[in-house]
Amino acid sequence: MNVANIIFYIWVVINALLFIHVFQELILMFLSFGKRKPNSNQLDETKLPMVTVQLPLYNEKYVVHRLLETVAKLDYPKDKLEIQVLDDSTDETSAIIKEFIGKLNQDSVRFIQIQREDRIAYKAGALAHGMETAAGEFIAIFDADFIPDSQFLRQTLGPFQDPEVGLVQTRWTHINEGSSILTRAQSIMLNTHFGIEQLG
Repeated sequence: MNVANIIFYIWVVINALLFIHVFQELILMFLSFGKRKPNSNQLDETKLPMVTVQLPLYNEKYVVHRLLETVAKLDYPKDKLEIQVLDDSTDETSAIIKEFIGKLNQDSVRFIQIQREDRIAYKAGALAHGMETAAGEFIAIFDADFIPDSQFLRQTLGPFQDPEVGLVQTRWTHINEGSSILTRAQSIMLNTHFGIEQLG
């Protein structure tokens, strides 16, 4: 078998695999269309539930202040909202959190900094540890680099009025999407994953 034949067979295999992948994505795309439903469940303002927001953090000194500031601006009654800062950090992140909470006034949302003696199960362990004292009927989880919209809770709690809904996952957007070709490509891949593959 000469080199030209070997290259041809490799080319055939690669194209066959690409065809299978594209065909699978096409099926997922059609399946995802049937899953797209507008949020018709409006939140009853007279029966707002208690919500716990969990922020699992580990050495996030570069983004933690932005996260705390953003979460503090969530548009939701302060008496029905608690923020658990699940802090497993070993650097100055913990001091930044303490300083931020210390500067809050009496009328601000309630922030609780929770630190563990160990990092068993890492962020999943921190979330489970926080659940032991969480007061919320609903839990919202934001990673350190998230910037939730101020209307996030009001927009996502409505679907839970349907007894068959147990979880709501919202769309990601990207603050650096237009920074380079690489970030644009990454955003396309993530948008495809969340908008088509997961729904499909």
